[in-house]
This record gives sequence, structure tokens and C-alpha cells, in this order.
Amino acid sequence: MTRLLVDKPVPREVMAPPNEELEQPARVCPVYGLSVLDSCLNPECTRDGPLDALILGPLNLWPNIVVVCGEDGCGVFWTLIGSPPKETTWLHVGE
Repeated sequence: MTRLLVDKPVPREVMAPPNEELEQPARVCPVYGLSVLDSCLNPECTRDGPLDALILGPLNLWPNIVVVCGEDGCGVFWTLIGSPPKETTWLHVGE
């Protein structure tokens, strides 16, 4: 239940790993926002939140979110979601 990004600077960009199943190469993703989740989005992880997650752009391309789960969970989990969580603070948009 530790939020790992509290009091740390939010990056403007992150490097996402490749996804061979989706034929998506590794890429630099702009960080659009920061969310707090009730639990990890990884179906194989049982960690409860609150957990920090970065909303990544573009929103229609894998990955569009990365969950910072930490050592007690699955580490970091990259995925594609249909819409951002309600608890999202938007950053760097329109700059």
C-alpha cells in the first residue's frame, strides 16, 4: 500500500518496453497524467492500492498506462485501458 511516486518528480516521458504480441516496438511515451488506483491492473497480481499509475500518450496506443506496483507486487505493469481512471491529474497537456 505504498505509493512510490509521492514527493517525487513526475517524468515528462518514459520508455515503454516492446510488446511482441501487438507488434508494438519499444517507444518513448509522453506522460499525460498521474492516477491513483485501488489495485494493480495486472490480473496475476494481488496487490491492493493505493498505487500510482502514469497515463501515457497517445491514449489509443499500447501502452497507455503503467502501474507502479513496487517490489511487493509485480513491479511495473504496462497495459492498455479504455479510459483513464477518475482519479487522474492531467499534466503537461497543451504545453
